[in-house]
Amino acid sequence: MGHIESITEKMNENEDLNYNRFLRRQIQRDKVATKGERTCNKIKLATAQVLNKISYKDLRVVDICNKANISAGTFYIYFKEKKEVTVEVLTNFVEMFHSRVRSHKAEYDFEAIQSENMAYLQLAKDNPGLISCFLEVGIEDSELAKFHQQTDLATYTNIVERVIRVKPATDFNLTLAMVFALGSMMDEVARRLVLEETPILNSVIKNLDSNIESYCECLSIVWYRTLFGTNPKQVKSDMANKYLSSH
Repeated sequence: MGHIESITEKMNENEDLNYNRFLRRQIQRDKVATKGERTCNKIKLATAQVLNKISYKDLRVVDICNKANISAGTFYIYFKEKKEVTVEVLTNFVEMFHSRVRSHKAEYDFEAIQSENMAYLQLAKDNPGLISCFLEVGIEDSELAKFHQQTDLATYTNIVERVIRVKPATDFNLTLAMVFALGSMMDEVARRLVLEETPILNSVIKNLDSNIESYCECLSIVWYRTLFGTNPKQVKSDMANKYLSSH
């Protein structure tokens, strides 16, 4: 976990992936916001803060109200139920992430894959409750599950289109199916390395005298091979070089 923490320390405001800080800055900067808009943002911030401590299943409107220091009556002026505010928070959360990813201009396709995968792990580290909610919504609520699926589809379609620009003969649907599998791999890695800090996997990485970023680079090699059918021309970490030389 130490390496991810060191990345956080180096991040400037434009790279920060902590949603609570992002929303606080947004509230502070919006000088022309009406009282109603400020209250609505206050409710969304409180929802995100509570979801970083308890699951969506256990989330109650009263928890949000207590955190935002508002009455239940005020909450219901802006949102019908906890599901509505959760969807809005998750939508804004995903938009924040993609705006940060788009701001990073990668020179090579492998660099783009590596930076996006590492950014996702960073996102999980900075927002464990929101990521857990995002990953588990399909179990709790069908509408939230639909939101998750639509978000994945939009993200993965962009990746497939990037591959097609390099390899025009690429089969769209086949590649999309593979990207879904690769994305599921990163979800599970985020769960095991960041959200649950699974001892066995963390120990394996430590025994390799490596870190999460190097492991992420190896996983990105798997992405690149699957999508582009070749190895990346250059990797940075000893772990990734060892993986390439032995596979």
